[in-house]
Amino acid sequence: MSALEIRDLKKSFGAVDVLRGIDFSADAGEFICLLGPSGCGKSTLLRCIAGLETITSGSVQIEGRDMTNVPPAERNLAMVFQSYALYPHLNVRKNMGFGLSLQGMRRAEIEQRVADAARILEIGHLLDRKPRQLSGGQRQRVAIGRAIVRDPSVFLFDEPLSNLDAALRTQTRYELARLHKELGRTMLFVTHDQIEAMTLSTKVVVMNAGRVEQIGRPMDLYNRPANRFVAGFIGSPQMNFLPAALRSVAGGVDVDLAGQSLGLPLPPGIGADLSRVTQAGLRPEHLRIVAADQPGLAARVTSVERLGAETLVFAKTTAGQALVVRTDGASRVEDAQTVTLSIDPGHLHFFDAGDKRVEFDLPVAE
Repeated sequence: MSALEIRDLKKSFGAVDVLRGIDFSADAGEFICLLGPSGCGKSTLLRCIAGLETITSGSVQIEGRDMTNVPPAERNLAMVFQSYALYPHLNVRKNMGFGLSLQGMRRAEIEQRVADAARILEIGHLLDRKPRQLSGGQRQRVAIGRAIVRDPSVFLFDEPLSNLDAALRTQTRYELARLHKELGRTMLFVTHDQIEAMTLSTKVVVMNAGRVEQIGRPMDLYNRPANRFVAGFIGSPQMNFLPAALRSVAGGVDVDLAGQSLGLPLPPGIGADLSRVTQAGLRPEHLRIVAADQPGLAARVTSVERLGAETLVFAKTTAGQALVVRTDGASRVEDAQTVTLSIDPGHLHFFDAGDKRVEFDLPVAE
């Protein structure tokens, strides 16, 4: 039985369709990330699951029970908001136990649950402080603690790290991963940050314009994106895209990128109509700068960003298409330099005119 199952969920605000038929499920103990750009409907979806928004059609099932029309308080969920939503006049202890008090739980049980959550989150020394006396990271822990004490079947997180600085985001990601491992509960996490999705989740639901584009494990999305949107959204810097054409040659198929014939024969019998391919994608780390007399794609460097351990090289092909190359931090490439970019055909991703993946079984170099 799935811990959470969403079936053909639709949500409209007047004439505006925000969610256009969402389907996915979460098994018990999974960490699911709803990933997508701002405005794609992921926070609205979370609020529909929590019961804070009335859905237009479809269903929400939690642990095998239809909860579509059940009030939020009876869904056995706990939600952590982006804004923390702490009561400013209450100390941490009372903030964490407030919801349990409203339920009529005995004081001794509340105190025990608060103490257990404080131990897990390492905030026992903060229990007598007010929210104004806490840092952003500490407030976030208190908000998470308030969810833990409810002992829900599913945790819902609505972009909980977006208000934290870069260092705190990294630290809190680690703490959330540890929390998930310790509690073993199902977690549904909304984010527009692919790093959060890639590092935290067991499964990612990629959303765009109110629809699900692809569902899968993080590295499956990275290695086999279903379409150009997913390919471009997963990965930083994003995947390079170039006009492409495939043509038959003796012993296989050759690749033309951005109007340049690369002399990269692909294996015969690749099992797809060559004319379907109109574009190719290649991640920045799969381009290599090689000597001018080596085969590859000619480009001119437009900018160089030296980041220490790595260097990002921005360039344009002779036809004017922009490229990003991730290379070693010791690279000596300079602005305005003409370079040759070596391409391994096993790392190429092909797409058709509708931006859908054209599937080839190509060998990937070790």
